[in-house]
Amino acid sequence: MFTQGKKAFKILRKKRGKPSFLSSRLGKSIQTLLASIIVLGGIAYGSLQLYKYYISDANVSNDVETLCAKLSTGDLNEQLACFALKRTEKEVILNKQLPTLTYPLGDVPLNMGMAADLIVRAYRSIGFDFQQAIHEDLLANFEHYPKLWDFQPPNPSVDHRRLENILYYISQHGQVLSKSTDPSELQIGDIVAWRLPNGDVHAGFLTPVKTTENQEQFWVVHNLDEGPVWANDLKRFSVIAYYRFIPNISNE
Repeated sequence: MFTQGKKAFKILRKKRGKPSFLSSRLGKSIQTLLASIIVLGGIAYGSLQLYKYYISDANVSNDVETLCAKLSTGDLNEQLACFALKRTEKEVILNKQLPTLTYPLGDVPLNMGMAADLIVRAYRSIGFDFQQAIHEDLLANFEHYPKLWDFQPPNPSVDHRRLENILYYISQHGQVLSKSTDPSELQIGDIVAWRLPNGDVHAGFLTPVKTTENQEQFWVVHNLDEGPVWANDLKRFSVIAYYRFIPNISNE
């Protein structure tokens, strides 16, 4: 009986073998150390990314100031882009209501607006009023404008706040560039028009990128639903076309 028990113990010990290094006290200590290094490394990496985010991405105000200083004061397209960039520093509530406005140069309160208002206000900053231009053009060429609003007659409080009217006006008095246009032929301050997933038309301005780390040639400023934002959104929606309009500004 004793002999059989001794043999069984030898067989069991042979099957188990010697304790592995990882199961030893030293092995467990090394495992703990390695786990700590991995955790600390992850925290350090996360902190670095957060730091990079705050110094290069979130401080929009400083970036806007720097970029606007670099943009040409004599280039109207770049002035449009600079105005749009500065609007991202303002708190603007999305408001799609269409109240009665004064004419010309009528506007809703500056803390309110939508996509068309960003474009209208940018052009007013260089001395061109879409409200007056579109109203006068509609009176003369009403039959050529989009008929998307139950054939409503020209209304100077409303017509310039509809993107389709702005884009049509530019197509007749400016340039329309295909959605397949090579990026090298586009300019800061050009307008990009998108088709949203719900079928609506949306638009914004091409601007410089926010960070030098970004590989895109352009970012955009647009007001979709949260006020004007400066974002890497050029390819976010389906591009319809690009529009370029440099009005003949009279100094008289």
